[in-house]
Amino acid sequence: MIFLGGPAWGQEPGDVNADGTVDQADGALITGHILQRVPLAGLMAMRSDTNQDGSVDMADVILARGRRFIPTST
Repeated sequence: MIFLGGPAWGQEPGDVNADGTVDQADGALITGHILQRVPLAGLMAMRSDTNQDGSVDMADVILARGRRFIPTST
């Protein structure tokens, strides 16, 4: 589990790669981050906290992977 300082205001939680959707690609990035294979920093790390509970863990992966192709901007 990786603890963060707080929510990423102004950013869509879960859209780690900032492509406008929360999908399996974001879930893969979060998984890599948890396993310390894909280091994420700054806004990418903050957006990894999909459920905004202050930590990045498997719950965030499940949420991101379950939200396939949901546009994050209107």
